[in-house]
Amino acid sequence: MNASIRRLSTLVPSLVIVSACAGANMTSYTPVHEKTKFKEDVLFLASRHAVEKLGMKLNTADGVAHTMCAEENEVPISSIPRLSYKYSFHIETTGGVLAIEAKCTENSASKESEYKDCGDDRPKAVIQEQQDLAKKTLELAPTEEDTSVDWSNYGKEPPPEPEKDAKAEKDKAAEKDKAAEKTSAKTAGKSKSTAKPAASAK
Repeated sequence: MNASIRRLSTLVPSLVIVSACAGANMTSYTPVHEKTKFKEDVLFLASRHAVEKLGMKLNTADGVAHTMCAEENEVPISSIPRLSYKYSFHIETTGGVLAIEAKCTENSASKESEYKDCGDDRPKAVIQEQQDLAKKTLELAPTEEDTSVDWSNYGKEPPPEPEKDAKAEKDKAAEKDKAAEKTSAKTAGKSKSTAKPAASAK
């Protein structure tokens, strides 16, 4: 009987660990890497607003590098043993490509305070959250595009409007004609004043 008890005692911890890992619903993972039609600045703003709308908090955001990181979240799996996993999202929009990667670490029953990389798998809840983040970003991007400022022509003279430009050309032509008429009139007046009177016949 003692031998049976010893065998059971060695099986119980393993069963607890297996059920705890199964509770996280780990599955194979692929980061988001999607080329879009939007500019990197527009996509960056859309991603930032998507993070906020989904109730996440930003840890860092770099508008020049077009990258941001959401704050790390911890999700408990079981209390005995105390198992949990931690995750966060890294987002980049360089070149109009939406790239989202979920960083994930997890502990074990033997080392509850030590967290190691989740490897190639992620919890299903994290994968779903990543999908929601990508979807919300692409939904917001058209709105951000309409309200974004185009800095490409900053410091340059704005091009003239077609109607105003045509009117200006017409006014210039009219002024030129008037000037030509005045010049012709002055020339004619001078010619009359300088003309010699015809000699009278004797």
